[in-house]
Amino acid sequence: MTFKILAISGDGIGAGKTTLANRLAPGKVRSLAAAMRTELEALYPAYDWFNKTQEYKANTLVKEFDNKTVRQVLIEYGQTRCDKDSLYWVRKLSFMILAEGCGTYAIDDVRKTCEIDFLRVFFGSVSHLHIAYEAAQLEPMFENEALRSLAEYIVEREDVK
Repeated sequence: MTFKILAISGDGIGAGKTTLANRLAPGKVRSLAAAMRTELEALYPAYDWFNKTQEYKANTLVKEFDNKTVRQVLIEYGQTRCDKDSLYWVRKLSFMILAEGCGTYAIDDVRKTCEIDFLRVFFGSVSHLHIAYEAAQLEPMFENEALRSLAEYIVEREDVK
């Protein structure tokens, strides 16, 4: 089987990672966050884990997590898995892609250097693109500078005027 993985990182939230991924691999965009949402959906099906509206994530309370908001649960659940195993989500996503079959996939939410390293070992053929965008909302958990230095391609994004 042949897989081509486009791993996309960026300077933070709103850098344009998903937009670029959709242009490079339409219909084949995957994310570490979707792997997490799939797991939460199986464990707690009463909630719409794939609803990405800010209102839903901020106002829907999850009783199984002491009435924390969906946003809080996504952050805490994801981080808890990473604290125990830093490769948990990238491994889970990689096996999900493997099960789908060969092709070109774009992963639009690479946040850590260990994720790039794992993808390269798992798939072999990985191209890492990093979006540089000054106006992106800084996300402290992203390893932005390290990811930028590892990328084969830097995409400079400018504001559309």
